[in-house]
Amino acid sequence: MKGNQRFPFMMLSAETDAQGIARLGPLPPRVDCDLTASRDCWDYAVGDGWWSRGVPLNLQPGQQLRMPPAVLDLVGRSLEVTVKDTEDRPMGGAEVYVCGLAAPVLTNEAGRAVLSHLPLKGTVTVIAADATRPLFGASTVDPDATPAVTLVLGPPVSVNVTIQRRSGETLVDSEWQVWLPELVMHQGSPEFRALERRLLPHTLVDAKFTADAHGRFALQGLVAGLPYGVRGGPKGSGLLSLEPLVPGSQPNQEVVLTYPR
Repeated sequence: MKGNQRFPFMMLSAETDAQGIARLGPLPPRVDCDLTASRDCWDYAVGDGWWSRGVPLNLQPGQQLRMPPAVLDLVGRSLEVTVKDTEDRPMGGAEVYVCGLAAPVLTNEAGRAVLSHLPLKGTVTVIAADATRPLFGASTVDPDATPAVTLVLGPPVSVNVTIQRRSGETLVDSEWQVWLPELVMHQGSPEFRALERRLLPHTLVDAKFTADAHGRFALQGLVAGLPYGVRGGPKGSGLLSLEPLVPGSQPNQEVVLTYPR
């Protein structure tokens, strides 16, 4: 919305032809567009080394615009992942996911897998799952600083969360949502559906909770090492996001989160 004008949200897509040209349209007049070249349903932001550029088109009916060539880095970074069980044994055939890759990568007999085509900057969250049992593990790493990571798979864990104000006072009579930002950001993409099928029967993906008289609520079915979003507040107030909740591997954990008001 700009001033008192309302603009519809549109999402268009097109495949490039033999000359590498993609054509989008028709577009309504005077619409602002963000054109993004992507691969495997993963849109990359400015600075990733892929191509993303916000362009105010302001097109008139029948007008055409030729965009400069989009240069894609189809190599990206790589990350070596080793998957083990709680007894330090390699787990072959485990599924390794990174949101943005169209399909999981399977580990070999030594429990290793190599993830490629990762974005050129920033961190990635790696999630591993046993092929048949509800065993999971996750870690968020920067492949530049950590080119290899080991994930230990275990059953989902439980966490007791206490919400406190900055003064140390517990926040009672409050409502909270806990969800997985990694999935929400890629909802509708192929990797979202594949990972959702693995997680939903056994783990928490998106749920709401009410804190008790001590400002506490219990979470079950969390994946160790996976960052969960937490937002909420006193009943009837607006939603505020807290720091991410990253559970450890031990059972029945106690976590205190700070409400910023």
